[in-house]
Amino acid sequence: MSIVSMVNQATKLQSADSALIEKAGWALRQRLRKQMNQLSGCFFDEVDDFIFGAGKQGQLAGGSDYLGAMREIRAKQVLFEETFLDAVSSSLEQRHE
Repeated sequence: MSIVSMVNQATKLQSADSALIEKAGWALRQRLRKQMNQLSGCFFDEVDDFIFGAGKQGQLAGGSDYLGAMREIRAKQVLFEETFLDAVSSSLEQRHE
């Protein structure tokens, strides 16, 4: 087998490996996204309940500001999830390189 044919064969194998790794990474990100949504949903529900309970009992200064805080926290949920998933994705890509 000549050097050129060995290099061509190695390139084809490397390309196939890269495609498989890419597919596995995509599947992992999709699965992680679903689990992250469930986990962060539970987390944000707990935070929401805590702020609501503390606000109703008058434990938070500012009276009705707790409603605004609850809305702000809920608004940040998607940003929280996306930032986390981007960090994980970047980490996976760095390990692949």
